[in-house]
Amino acid sequence: MKTVLTSLSALMLVATVCASNIAVIDMETILEAHPNTPNDKKLLETTLEDYSEERDALRAKLEEKQAALEKMMQSAQNPMLAPAKVAELKAKCEKAYMELEEQRMKAEEQMQARSRELSELERRLIKRTSEEVTEHVKAYAKAKGYDAVIYKNMVPYVSEALDITDEIIALCGGKAAPKAEETVEKPAKATPKATTKAKSTQPLKAPAKFATAGEQAPVKQKLPVLDTTDLAE
Repeated sequence: MKTVLTSLSALMLVATVCASNIAVIDMETILEAHPNTPNDKKLLETTLEDYSEERDALRAKLEEKQAALEKMMQSAQNPMLAPAKVAELKAKCEKAYMELEEQRMKAEEQMQARSRELSELERRLIKRTSEEVTEHVKAYAKAKGYDAVIYKNMVPYVSEALDITDEIIALCGGKAAPKAEETVEKPAKATPKATTKAKSTQPLKAPAKFATAGEQAPVKQKLPVLDTTDLAE
């Protein structure tokens, strides 16, 4: 894996050196500002809520059956019962236990499948938006005469003049976040009593980032997964 990453870095370096006119984009910022993102987030959250309700219903059903089994087992321990009745109840308990374990396994598999479906849904949504962004990047680069457009986070340093992130956001129909601008005040003339220091402004905080996936995309997936551990208890 390390060799592959080294090779990719080397290829990017060669491409950058060979390109006479390059630009960079912040893919994470573009995806966050894309018009698709709010609805995609809402869909993922709604789907997660639905799957969580399904999990809770399965858990409640298993707990109910577990309580019934425990009650039956206590009945089988009644010393007043005839041996034949005790044997009958123990057989029922064993059968109920096997059925409960089978239902536990099915519930666990069902929720694991739901978790995979959730991840796949997120992957498809991101892929759709990323492909749309890529088409806009290609068209913009061709129109402006850029030889290469690379991901901003894959180079150690790049001039802000080469960043076309805001332009791509606009092409996608999104709205770029306002950039922090530093203001420098001229220092007041020194007086015998005191001097005035220049003030500085704090940079604006970037908005929350939309989770992306894939080696090319610069964001790691952060989608919450369904908690199914207690279904197997």
